[in-house]
Amino acid sequence: CSVAYSPDGKQLITSGADTLVKVFDAGDFNAEPRNIEGHEVAVTTLAINAKGKFFATGTKDHTVSYFSYPAGDFQKHLVRLTVPIRHLSFDKTGRTLAVASDDAVIRLVNVGSPKDTELAKYLTVRGHTDSILCIAFDPQGEYLASSSADGTVKIWDISDEPKCIETLQVTGKVPQDGLRAAQLLRIAWHPTGQSLAVPYPAGVHVLERETWNAQAKLEGKHTKEVTMASWSPNGRYLCSA
Repeated sequence: CSVAYSPDGKQLITSGADTLVKVFDAGDFNAEPRNIEGHEVAVTTLAINAKGKFFATGTKDHTVSYFSYPAGDFQKHLVRLTVPIRHLSFDKTGRTLAVASDDAVIRLVNVGSPKDTELAKYLTVRGHTDSILCIAFDPQGEYLASSSADGTVKIWDISDEPKCIETLQVTGKVPQDGLRAAQLLRIAWHPTGQSLAVPYPAGVHVLERETWNAQAKLEGKHTKEVTMASWSPNGRYLCSA
């Protein structure tokens, strides 16, 4: 269901419908992966923080949980919702986790809330009108970008109280069933934060920081909708799917 590299690139972490989180040796994919247990239902999404000390999971029973890494020891439940969780993203400090869900609300969760409290404290960010599909923190720490099944990408200033400073109409409403259910609108910040890659139906637009104008439109190589974009760690290459 979900794949992420550890920050040092030495491990690949996956989550699946088999309730397991698996840790693979990125230098030897023939080696047996290590299983991290502790879930009872499908693990639909995961994220690892920038220091590689913790990771978070979202599960089919609408729960977000927090684990140590690489040990895989359960720390606490962060959030329990009544709707599916679509995506998770840590900020650069690892202290805040953004949770994208089907109720059109973004939750900014304080993962440092005391372990003995029932659930972590969080801040709700509202503005989209349909399921949140992807969330991505700016590497410089000023902005949060989000995409939604309402067809928009929004840029939020998170330096103080979160406020929307830009809305881009990327596509029409994304149906959540049928053939287009795979449209993820997976946006990606350049590693320096100087630009944001946004998948449009015809290709990827690379948006300039602050102006949010398209610096480049990478189109003409796909024959169907583009659903995600990802930068190489050195920022020289952009992959689209």
